[in-house]
Amino acid sequence: MSEDNKTADSKSNNGVPLSEINITDQNVALNVMIALLNQAQRRGAFTMEEASKAWESIKMFKPPQLEASVSDPTDPASDPTDPASDPTNSKVSE
Repeated sequence: MSEDNKTADSKSNNGVPLSEINITDQNVALNVMIALLNQAQRRGAFTMEEASKAWESIKMFKPPQLEASVSDPTDPASDPTDPASDPTNSKVSE
């Protein structure tokens, strides 16, 4: 890895080195820890299993993403992976 890449890896998205970010609250601390985990992963610090566990842990702190279409998980007719719930795939009953 070149010196330029090491410098870029050690900076946050706004160009401030991670080591110089003031930890003012728990949210900032968590975001810095996540950035440091991502940096370590880019440098090859974790095995696949460890990286998977780190990502699983990070996802617990990320807000849920809204889907384009909200579906009721208890309604089998709203399952987008079920061909039977596709209105364009309807057969006329005989």
